Amino acid sequence: DNTVCVWDMEGTLVASLRGHSSLVKGVCWDPVGTYLASQSDDKSVIVWRTEDWSPAKRVTGRFEKAISNSFFRRLHWAPDGETLVCPHAYQQPSHTATVLDRSDFEAKFDLVGHKQAVVCVRFSPAIYERGEGAAKSKLTVIAVGSKDNKMTVWTTGQTKPLAIVRDCFEQSVVDISWGAKGDCLMAASLD
Repeated sequence: DNTVCVWDMEGTLVASLRGHSSLVKGVCWDPVGTYLASQSDDKSVIVWRTEDWSPAKRVTGRFEKAISNSFFRRLHWAPDGETLVCPHAYQQPSHTATVLDRSDFEAKFDLVGHKQAVVCVRFSPAIYERGEGAAKSKLTVIAVGSKDNKMTVWTTGQTKPLAIVRDCFEQSVVDISWGAKGDCLMAASLD
């Protein structure tokens, strides 16, 4: 019915969020607890405020040219809550996952390179450190699964994937999960 329903643990409906004009195919909680994000077949992502369930931002740009369809869309927040990565985007000439910055929920860049629709994205729960001293920086790792039967693994600030997983799947990658420490990556496929 194009809504997002929020329930408490006792089974009471807390909120019924209306704003999408087509099937809602994915939801994801902000790890900080301030937002809930939803993605729909209407080619939009809505970021909802959890304090009053009002929409903080509706994002459409990167999704308007998306072609193909998927049963669901697995969007995901970075473990530090700074970015939200959304599948099923398209930037000529590639299917992408788009990275939205928490400050304004505008698309800052895309994870590019899949030949068919990106279905799922999942951040590792670990936050890593790179470099030493003043050059020390934090980075996150994200896996991206696509209908092109491939999975890519990216790190913060890199324009190319750290790894491309090919020849493991005969059909679309449909879901991804990391182990609790970020030391194990699991993927499910329609095969």
